[in-house]
Amino acid sequence: AGSVAGIDINTGYTGTIYQQRNVTIGGSDYNQAAGTFVQGTTTFDVNNNFILSGGTFMTGVGTSTIYRNFTVAGGSYVASSTSVITFDSNNISVDPVLTCSGVLDGLINIATTYVYADFFLASGCEATTVDTTFVSGSVTNNGTLHLGTNVDFSNRYGYVNNGTTTFAGT
Repeated sequence: AGSVAGIDINTGYTGTIYQQRNVTIGGSDYNQAAGTFVQGTTTFDVNNNFILSGGTFMTGVGTSTIYRNFTVAGGSYVASSTSVITFDSNNISVDPVLTCSGVLDGLINIATTYVYADFFLASGCEATTVDTTFVSGSVTNNGTLHLGTNVDFSNRYGYVNNGTTTFAGT
């Protein structure tokens, strides 16, 4: 296991990086513009932004947590059928934004733990949540959000739907 300030995979890189141990990325971002990154069975914890602008990011069966923004602006994000990205903001000044074009592979868990931390799904992005979604702040959907069967917004600050929402539960 290890911690690094950030990971940058720059334009021109053509190799493949296999994550073999749990990694925590600190105050800098995960920024991938080329190459291939394979997560495997390990934990991938980004304490700032995840930015994929090129190359291929392949999830595994390990867990992924994102503290701030998750952006797929290019390249290919390939998720396993059991892959879950958890947005875990715990700060009033951090409102995670999920941005992508088209359908995001895998499932997301909106788990902001700070009472005023809000979550935004950007326009043009389609995402599916895991069965249970606990949100301390508000959720704003500007894209297409498919909610799982058990969603709990009790004692929270609301859900704003400016896009399309489907709900599989009661």
